[in-house]
Amino acid sequence: MTDLSWLGPRIDVRPLFAGWQAAFVGLLRELDGSPSGADGWNRATACPGWSVQDVAAHVLGDHVGRLSMVRDGHWRLQPGPDEPFPGSSTGSTRSG
Repeated sequence: MTDLSWLGPRIDVRPLFAGWQAAFVGLLRELDGSPSGADGWNRATACPGWSVQDVAAHVLGDHVGRLSMVRDGHWRLQPGPDEPFPGSSTGSTRSG
């Protein structure tokens, strides 16, 4: 087992998630009602090449994916060995 004692005592951050999630969703709702409308979703972010919509979809997709895996036992489907990844612009395949 890896020694993680150098990190200090464990801190339970779970109580923070509900407030963070509510603030995040509130921020996204403001985009929908903003005068800029769809332009707010298309704004650039600190992540080069990613719009606000890209980051929101990534974060929310991760949350839904974790919920479905942990709570519901649904693991994401993956391409089989040597099958192309859907939507891949490079035609990459999974070697296995």
